[in-house]
Amino acid sequence: VEATRMLKEGGLDLLATLDAEEAFTDADFIIVATPTNYDPDTNKFDTASVESVVASAMAFAPDAQIVIKSTIPIGFIADLRARTGARVFFAPEFLREGQAVHDNLYPSRIIIGEHSDAARVFADLLAASPREKLRVERLPIPPGKSAKYCVENAHRWPPILLQSLCTVVRAWSSKCCSKATWQAR
Repeated sequence: VEATRMLKEGGLDLLATLDAEEAFTDADFIIVATPTNYDPDTNKFDTASVESVVASAMAFAPDAQIVIKSTIPIGFIADLRARTGARVFFAPEFLREGQAVHDNLYPSRIIIGEHSDAARVFADLLAASPREKLRVERLPIPPGKSAKYCVENAHRWPPILLQSLCTVVRAWSSKCCSKATWQAR
């Protein structure tokens, strides 16, 4: 219902296509948000859909920055870069059930798993939200991924454990990065 309303009234300029060449050619950023099913028997995520989109993106837009929003295992970005040479970073999304369109347009937080100029530009694009004083965190990949898990699982942990874990993630990021945070607008 919300998606239909946003598409009709939201002033969004979207083009839907199944043609990878049309979708990726001349793109500056390519956002990958595909399913990564978890297999409890192997204890692994199936990242085949993410890797397929990355391969297509690299074929049609080799200079584009690829942004992974899919749920991926820790270490996946570094491995993907090593295997493919892709210009890729992780920027997790925080979406509530039934509120995906709203949560994308009005994010509660933005975490970018990189410090490059492309990551800064992408974060600024996301931060162009009507929400005032939106906090943007740029973290290296491991703490960036850990921060997402920390936020997503907050309701499962005792408050003291959650506070301790988030403190460790913040300390790790500040040690790894001289400028881990900036305020948008």
